[in-house]
Amino acid sequence: MAVVNFSDLDLMAPLLAYTKENEFAKPTGTQKQSIPLILSGKHTLVLAPPAAGKTLSYALPLCQLLKEGEEQGLYENTAIILLPTKELVAQVYKVIKGMTHFAKLRVRASSLPMKSLTKKDIDAADILIATPNKMSTWFGLVPNLKENVRFVVLDELDDLLTSSHFKETQKCVAQMPLSRVQVIGSSATWEGQMDEKLGTVLPGIKPAKVVMDGANCVPIKVETYNIYCHAGEKLKLSDALIKERLSGPGIIFANRKSQVKEIYETLKKDFPRLRVNQIHGDLEFKERKKVMTNFRDEGGILVGSDVVARGIDIKGLNWIINYDMPFEAEFYIHRSGRVGRHGSKGMVVNLVEQRDMAIIKRINQAIEQQSILKIDPVKVRELSDKKKSATKKAAVKKTTKVEKKSGYGALKKSTKMKRVKGTPRFKRR
Repeated sequence: MAVVNFSDLDLMAPLLAYTKENEFAKPTGTQKQSIPLILSGKHTLVLAPPAAGKTLSYALPLCQLLKEGEEQGLYENTAIILLPTKELVAQVYKVIKGMTHFAKLRVRASSLPMKSLTKKDIDAADILIATPNKMSTWFGLVPNLKENVRFVVLDELDDLLTSSHFKETQKCVAQMPLSRVQVIGSSATWEGQMDEKLGTVLPGIKPAKVVMDGANCVPIKVETYNIYCHAGEKLKLSDALIKERLSGPGIIFANRKSQVKEIYETLKKDFPRLRVNQIHGDLEFKERKKVMTNFRDEGGILVGSDVVARGIDIKGLNWIINYDMPFEAEFYIHRSGRVGRHGSKGMVVNLVEQRDMAIIKRINQAIEQQSILKIDPVKVRELSDKKKSATKKAAVKKTTKVEKKSGYGALKKSTKMKRVKGTPRFKRR
């Protein structure tokens, strides 16, 4: 039978009530394929682009499986959801909390104030959401907790398998009884080497893969443009873009905390009437949470590092500027995935330096290693110093023109704009 509505997925009444209350009219393609697999008890790996409904793809069947366990008297069954950052923990907790209100399940997350989380709360929870390090701490704190784990979700799996999170993820998962656990993974990107890493973390487990068109790609409705420039021109370029060509809420991504702070201070000075916020690793989690709440509620401009690039859903986001090109392909995809969500259009502007050619080469190498989908490489021609000035004049549509003057150049408004040729765009297969 063809799946048209959530009711066609054999979900129980409380979960259908949740989808109706939250105005989820019909399941996405990702949900149509993932939910039956997970409900059947199979290990499942969901690979789908940003805004494809991946969270509900695992959350709905997870809640149903826990309720079915209760009906069989298995009240101690516990589901674990692992995420790489506190921000993502907080976001997923908000979704799951709304769902468990209908399903009558108890959920706890590491994003909650520690004073409100007792050992009893953790032990009594049906669903626990945390980073791998925090979950390992809870395993040591609450006797028998890890023995009761029956479901494990590895969300933003590609990030959990990177060098910065791999050891802590492996350590956390190794403490669970994998022979009795159903594993669910979710990711927007997947490289060939990820299969080997996943096998190390989950020995003997080979999940069924749900691969949706658009995984590893920038969303279809995102327009991407390049501006070729020197490092010293980027602040003035960003100012001019915001003043003349970009409107509505947007994010400026930089690779280093020091750059985030510098851009933030400059924009605060140059645009006193705009709401400008900054977010980076030096801020405490409470501060970062407050910044994200303000940005969601009030809009404006957010200057941030890649701490905000993954999974954060901000409705109505119009544009991003890659002040720095990211070091890895998946970060480019995740940054770009902040716009063009929920059917809206978005714009990505890359400020490209000559030195970025090496970074782009590494991005292309990562793209070539994709084991799931074949996508075109980032096509950016190398520029000689003589050609840079002329290239800048023709490189922008709906942005600004840079003309060479006194070293790094001066900004001038442009009335004639052309689409960038060789824009770093991740095309559909």
